Amino acid sequence: ILTAAVIGTFGTGTGFILGKKLEQNQIAQKQFFENTSHELKTPLTALRGYADGISQGVITDYKKTGRVIAGQTEKMSRLIEEILCMSKLESGSVKLEKEPVEMQEFIQDCLMPFEGTVINKGLNVTLDLEPMTVSADPDKLEHALSNLITNSLKYAKNGINISCGKGEIRIGNDCEVLTDDVIKHMFERFYTGPDGNTGLGLSIARDYIHLHGWNITAERTEN
Repeated sequence: ILTAAVIGTFGTGTGFILGKKLEQNQIAQKQFFENTSHELKTPLTALRGYADGISQGVITDYKKTGRVIAGQTEKMSRLIEEILCMSKLESGSVKLEKEPVEMQEFIQDCLMPFEGTVINKGLNVTLDLEPMTVSADPDKLEHALSNLITNSLKYAKNGINISCGKGEIRIGNDCEVLTDDVIKHMFERFYTGPDGNTGLGLSIARDYIHLHGWNITAERTEN
């Protein structure tokens, strides 16, 4: 009887904890999809407004309008791509096709698409790249690093620094001081940061890195 009571109590406690975690995850997912719907609706509303303006002859600055439309379209494409990536990762259908990757050149190639962002924001990029070769899937690794660089540039005040060597890659920036809670949860899927943004970029980066059998962490340094 005593054994049964202990097992029953343990089972009840475990069930309560699992139920609580499931409930929290469902709430986080609901919040994420609500935010995602809003983020998709905003550019769609803007695109419709510009389309109406052009068709009615109200908008005549087509060059400026084209830039805005391209930017809104890119925002939607990026969000849809992240959702598709998340779906594939959750289904376990992502397979790695590894090959030797020389990281010095690879990191510089990953940085090239961000040149416009760096210039527009007036940021400094500091590189300290030692020779380092890894066995990796180039596409998945590029996706992971690009997501990390995107996030780093987004919150940098003056610049970012990237280093590699001795089996490690470090990407840092001079963002606002992060709390312990943010650092603890920042790679979790559906996590909403203090600015209210709910993204998938960092969690997808984490999943791709874990898929390679590697580890990813965040830490607050002196600078």
